Amino acid sequence: VRELFAAQVKTLSFLTYLLRGFTDQMRPYEEIMAQNVISLMRNCPRDAVSTRKELLVATRHILATDFRRGFFRHVDALLDERILVGTARHSSTSCSLEQASLRPLGYSTLADLVHHVRKELTPAQLSRVVRIFSRVLHDVSMNMPLSMQVTAVRLLLHLVEQIVTNKDPNPQVGRDLLVRILNAIIQKFVTVEQRVDGLLEAVEKESRESRENRGDTHLMEKQDTRVEVMSFNAFDSSYDDHYMMDLNSHNSPASVIKDLQLLLRPMVQGMKTLIYYINSYSHNREKERQRAAAANEWSYPLPSFVKAKENEEVNSATLKMTQGERELVNQFIISGLSCLKVFRFNVDPEKDPPIITSDEYKSLSSNHPPPKYYEMLEAFAASFTVLESFNFRRVLAPNLEFIAHEMEKETSIIAIFKHLLLSSGKAVSYEVCDLLISFLVEHIDEVGVHGDEDCESQANSTTEGYNPSHSSLTCSSSKRAHHLFLLFCLDFSSLNKFPKNEIVLRPHLQKLISECFRRSTEGPLSGSGHYMNMLRSLFRVITGGKFEESYKELLPLIPSVLNGLFRIFTLTEDDALRLVIVELSLTIPARLSVLLPHLPLLMKLGLIPA
Repeated sequence: VRELFAAQVKTLSFLTYLLRGFTDQMRPYEEIMAQNVISLMRNCPRDAVSTRKELLVATRHILATDFRRGFFRHVDALLDERILVGTARHSSTSCSLEQASLRPLGYSTLADLVHHVRKELTPAQLSRVVRIFSRVLHDVSMNMPLSMQVTAVRLLLHLVEQIVTNKDPNPQVGRDLLVRILNAIIQKFVTVEQRVDGLLEAVEKESRESRENRGDTHLMEKQDTRVEVMSFNAFDSSYDDHYMMDLNSHNSPASVIKDLQLLLRPMVQGMKTLIYYINSYSHNREKERQRAAAANEWSYPLPSFVKAKENEEVNSATLKMTQGERELVNQFIISGLSCLKVFRFNVDPEKDPPIITSDEYKSLSSNHPPPKYYEMLEAFAASFTVLESFNFRRVLAPNLEFIAHEMEKETSIIAIFKHLLLSSGKAVSYEVCDLLISFLVEHIDEVGVHGDEDCESQANSTTEGYNPSHSSLTCSSSKRAHHLFLLFCLDFSSLNKFPKNEIVLRPHLQKLISECFRRSTEGPLSGSGHYMNMLRSLFRVITGGKFEESYKELLPLIPSVLNGLFRIFTLTEDDALRLVIVELSLTIPARLSVLLPHLPLLMKLGLIPA
């Protein structure tokens, strides 16, 4: 029997080669061929692993042609994993392993079919597809190769639009499917996050050891233009088929980093679409219902045990976002941002520069982060721009402190705020400007921490009584002060592109300016630099934009501003700080008629010498 079955599969493999050359002659047998393929899958002996593998390969060849239409009516059969990949005998360990090796090929075949037939799937079939490929994405015991996990992510994201337009009268069915996809992808972020820090340390250690072993200066220079240190050229043609996406494997840490980049890219880029459809599900669902009713299209009947007026789950689908969904998005912010660290490393030997250590990276990343990393940060930020005002604030506001804390480790993360404030439209910029200025004003006391010199001196100090923990704390505070200063300036600069943001900035102007002068004069003058430069950025924006309402808001503060500038000008001996104060005197947001009574004080500030 096994020989006869193997001969039938060989015959099918031969027929697949005839499909392209003799399409017209083979067309009448389209349905019969698909039916016989399903029959072969049902009847294939459990221990005939090689025969089933050949059968799956032949099926993939058929699905790559127009003859795939014959399989559309057999989707339910192929969604049964017992038919698709068979069942293994529990008594045979070797057979079980061989059976497991069929899973990637079987799920790839199923993914090809689902991709082409997704518009015809019923809600029940969509649910089975989501269940299968969510397991593929997470079940490490199946030893899924990376390519299959990437395929699972892409397929789940491609189903989103079809789920939104499903014909089930119970709106909760589609909403639940979308949330299941969201949960599956975010839980994958959580899984990857647990391994990222260890992987990055291993990559840096491997790179550092390789450079130290080279020793020769000429070879070190040559290494800067080649990426041999990480053995990237070790990849062969069978890599995607045999490499198992297990972060505990003994593969090179750099190869795991490369695989993670391939996996995380579609996950991050697809979150915007997924969050949009969940947030706007009720609106899109109502539009689809009206369209279907106008076109007199048939829809699946509501089950008899479901009564729309009594079932609270049906009513919950009319919400923008539930609390549970917002918690998932919060988890995405925490885990997703940590996972993006893998894009700091360039691992393509042909297109990217070589891997660098963390110390070298920090010296370069502040102004010029790697292009891939910057691109993914922007994609991460864009995921939240599809939320309406209420949910946007509920999601972003609680996480501002976390993002600011991460900036202390990674300055490039400021690209998230830059994208939201300057590149996401006036509505999003308005919301972010409001949230960010409120957060920054609460932490304005931390902007004046000036520890750069202290950090350097303490790091080089060998005297007794040196406390490393105190040095680390001082350096960390100094970094946070600098990052908060950058966020202030970025928030102010958004007014140049979106003048409407002045409305949310105006209520904070008096407190902001008063706090800057109070903290500049109360503390050491070495910490006044950030405050004065921050005011310079603010005055430039208000003066350049000619915001009349802000002029009026600042009118009562003009005398105290000038007196504060004069006091700092007379106390400091820093020429750079004095030049900043002179510029502030020249750019005070006020009309000339308002400044004329204070002309003697302006003269004392050194305007004539300037």
